[in-house]
Order: sequence, then structure tokens, then C-alpha cells
Amino acid sequence: MNEHSEGKQGGHRVKITINGKEYETHRGNNTVQHLRNLGNVPADEVFSQFINNQFVDLDDKAHLQIQGGEIFASHVKSAGSS
Repeated sequence: MNEHSEGKQGGHRVKITINGKEYETHRGNNTVQHLRNLGNVPADEVFSQFINNQFVDLDDKAHLQIQGGEIFASHVKSAGSS
């Protein structure tokens, strides 16, 4: 018997922040779509990760390696015209 098999990649839960609120997810590979769902981020908003002192917009089809402590935020897309 393997007591440490939990069925999830990494198996360990870590804390991340989405729009100022703390959430738990599994350490390791997470899709951007999973993180959007976790934080109840609407599909029509841009989802970004805080990296090197700036927010970087994420592709909804991307996969991220989560270690814990990551910070994410969403914002309304810019209209682009006046």
C-alpha cells in the first residue's frame, strides 16, 4: 500500500491569491482555466499573474507550475476605441 498516493499531481495543497483572496490548489501543473474557475474570474476579463514586479496577461489555454504563494488578478479588457 502506498499511503502517499493522492491521485493529484504533486499531491500537496498550496495557497495562491486571486483578486486579493486566498485559495488552495494542488502544487504543480495547473491550467489557467482551472485557476479562473477557482477564483470565479469571468471569461470576459483578462487574467494575469504578478511576475517580477508586474502583471503578465495569461493565455487561457496555458499551463502553470504552481509552487505556492503566486499572485493573480483579473481586470476588464480595454475597449481600445473611443
